[in-house]
Amino acid sequence: MAAQPRQGRSVLIRGDFVQTPTLGNLEIFRDYLLHTNESGIIVYFSPATDPTSLAILSTPACQNPEVHTNGTFILPTFCDLHLHAPQFLYQGTGLHLPLMQWLDEYAFQAEESLDADPILAEKVYEKLAHKLIEHGTSAVLLFGTIKTETNLILARAMQRAGLRAFVGKLSMDVSSRPSYKEASAEVALEAAQDFCRKCQELANGVVDDICLVEPVLTPRFVPTCSNELLSGLGKVAKENNFRIQSHMAESHDQVEWVRAERHAEDMDVFAQHDLLTPRTIQAHSSGKTPSPKKTNMSVISCNKAY
Repeated sequence: MAAQPRQGRSVLIRGDFVQTPTLGNLEIFRDYLLHTNESGIIVYFSPATDPTSLAILSTPACQNPEVHTNGTFILPTFCDLHLHAPQFLYQGTGLHLPLMQWLDEYAFQAEESLDADPILAEKVYEKLAHKLIEHGTSAVLLFGTIKTETNLILARAMQRAGLRAFVGKLSMDVSSRPSYKEASAEVALEAAQDFCRKCQELANGVVDDICLVEPVLTPRFVPTCSNELLSGLGKVAKENNFRIQSHMAESHDQVEWVRAERHAEDMDVFAQHDLLTPRTIQAHSSGKTPSPKKTNMSVISCNKAY
């Protein structure tokens, strides 16, 4: 059964609005009227002095809009393009550690605990959804865990909250933590496809314009994925036009690990397995790696993290 987005009341707002539809382009809409339906969908947006706006304002149900006065403005919500949902459990901890050690001591253990406890996962992901809304985020690209059902709990929590969510079930058949990995590349590929299918099924029975959740193929990063798994995910992505996300050149120790174990750069490994496409987002890419322009993929980076 699909998780239904939260229903509310229709909203009428009058005030100044701003948006940046393209890089470097700021648009200002002074004294506009915005109307949403009960599902939060914008159904009307025009100058407040237009005849249609005046007619809306004159109806008994709409005579008391939310008015934002001079000196204030309304802007679109934020999009978070890289968020590890399990890290909500332990955010801000272990920051003194290099990446690979931090993964061993914090990340893998937390993710494994969520996979083992669906009640805990439900509580954590519900709180995360509400926290995102509180901070003005309405669209998010998520990394989850390796277990399909835990990621479906995450997807349902986002959909119930009315958030636009791209949810990634981690694919990893290699791990420094023996209890936290998938049994083989074949098992990991089957699980990735199973999650994508079940995540898409969450839209069953949901009105098209509020179908908010979408699966993303998510090889965690090169150190946790065999060549067989990466190759298989590349084929699945191509056959189904799935989105892809991962990490690339995230830290010095991670880059050196890939060079020592794979005798290549992250980008070369992903490219060999057809995982760099116009529907790919790579996080970090903070090291010295070849330009991503030839692939048309997107890079989400914070150089302070390198």
